[in-house]
Amino acid sequence: MACTPKRKTSRREYETPRRSRFRAYLEEGYSTSRAAHLAKVPRSTARGWISTGDRRPGKERPGRPLIISDEKMKEITEWMTGHFDRRAMPLHQIAEVFDIKATDRTLLNAFARHGYHYHIPDCKPFLLDEQRLKRWSFLIANWDRTKEYWQRGLYYDETTVQSTLRRRLKILRKRGERRRLDCIQFKFQSGRTSIHCAAVIGYNFKIRRTDLAGPLRRYL
Repeated sequence: MACTPKRKTSRREYETPRRSRFRAYLEEGYSTSRAAHLAKVPRSTARGWISTGDRRPGKERPGRPLIISDEKMKEITEWMTGHFDRRAMPLHQIAEVFDIKATDRTLLNAFARHGYHYHIPDCKPFLLDEQRLKRWSFLIANWDRTKEYWQRGLYYDETTVQSTLRRRLKILRKRGERRRLDCIQFKFQSGRTSIHCAAVIGYNFKIRRTDLAGPLRRYL
């Protein structure tokens, strides 16, 4: 098995046994210079060990304060919980709402600190289980109908097209919130940026196509 070469550095590190031997010499009554000589460490390092005490004093260093505090992140998460549109907002818009002077990367790291990440939301199913059962029951009850019976019927369908949706949305959520109602994308939502299409067909029949005039023509 090949040995991993040691990294070359000008900084010299002393392992714990050497520090322990130095403290043991001090407890035996040796002076600081004599204990440093026996432990084979510089006297400046020995004086630093005495002044700083143990390596792990049990105190947490304060460090640099967070740009976005935990209290502010709690306020943001409570604000967007229960609202799909707020979860899907871009990071710079969330920063504008809460007057946060930080980059998108800093805000994204703050969300990750609390367990929030971007995920593609689940979509509302095209047919509910109750609707599937009704269609299946209708098929079983009318499977032996004649062709003339079906020729007398008209069949209607509709859908909604989002004109401004150029990609799948992503929302901020935590692990385990996948099935929340505010984390599910509902497809059929009519509005100023959507086009609602409907059609009726039958045997030897279909409605005339209507072309939309104006700026909506380019979405078709």
